[in-house]
Amino acid sequence: MSEKRISRPASPKKAAASRANGAKSRGPLSPEGKARSSQNAIRHGGYTDAILLGNEDPADLQALFADFTARFNPIGLAEIGLVEEMVAAHWRIRRYWFAESATLDMEMTRQQPALDEKYELISEPARLSHAIEHFTSQPESQTLHFYHRIESRLRRHFSRALSDLIKIQQMRLAPPPIIKNEETNPPAPQPPAPQPLPASQFKPVPNEYQPPHSQAKLVNVPLSLQPKGAFELHESECDRPPGPSDL
Repeated sequence: MSEKRISRPASPKKAAASRANGAKSRGPLSPEGKARSSQNAIRHGGYTDAILLGNEDPADLQALFADFTARFNPIGLAEIGLVEEMVAAHWRIRRYWFAESATLDMEMTRQQPALDEKYELISEPARLSHAIEHFTSQPESQTLHFYHRIESRLRRHFSRALSDLIKIQQMRLAPPPIIKNEETNPPAPQPPAPQPLPASQFKPVPNEYQPPHSQAKLVNVPLSLQPKGAFELHESECDRPPGPSDL
């Protein structure tokens, strides 16, 4: 009986190394490698059959995809799929450009006999104006509105795919996260906490900013600044002996 091999999840160190190696990948760099990568994506994804009509040339689509691949350099199926969406939207927008032009050309051709009978001389912009008026004046005719709605929708698809591609590539090219644990990043040593000094080392500090009372200096206030009458005594008070209230 053969033993079944049980797959185990990768350790944090191996996962970080895999992400770092993937971030270093920039895809094919040479023009030959980029062209070969774009052709493989189109051939294996059934891309051509899903987009092209019977009267469209596959070589033109492959050339467009190769140009987008050289510009955005996708890596992996997710990025290649977004580039395919951008190319498809780009291709279809231009398809409806041609369809709109063909629709107006056919309408101008249909109106030409009637316009030649009505006008002796009519310019090409005037004939185009009559053709557009034919599609816009009739409520049941939605041909040009259909083309414009399709183009707006395809432009939104292109913008969304481009935005998603940029986000994925930014995630892929970002540096790998730093795994913090005790094995790979031990904590930094902390300085020892200060210890209190013993009581025998404390000495009283003299107060140098408050001199003793005996050393206080007396300030002589000039007579001009003293309150008037504060030290004036009556002559009778100078001759009398001091009483109990003067003590």
